[in-house]
This record gives sequence, structure tokens and C-alpha cells, in this order.
Amino acid sequence: MTNVSDVYDGRSCGADFDSPWKEILEAYFPQAMHFFFPETSALIDWEILIG
Repeated sequence: MTNVSDVYDGRSCGADFDSPWKEILEAYFPQAMHFFFPETSALIDWEILIG
């Protein structure tokens, strides 16, 4: 049985499943923090971090 990545011509050809999520979190970090961690988000001074 192979791992998550398939083997093709002796090379690993793994799918990149987490990059889209990382890009979304980078683009919408304050919104994600407010959605997932509203209490923590309320403690952060976003004007200093975002500008």
C-alpha cells in the first residue's frame, strides 16, 4: 500500500492540499481569527498588526 502521495516513475507526486488553505488564511487572517477564536481576536489590536 502506498502513502498519500503516489509514486510515478520513481518520483513522489504528492498532491498539495494545504496550500490553498494557507493562502486563504494569509489573505483573511483577521477575519479567520474572529470567526474561529472570537475571544482571542477581541484582545488583539489589529490596527497595529495590519496597519
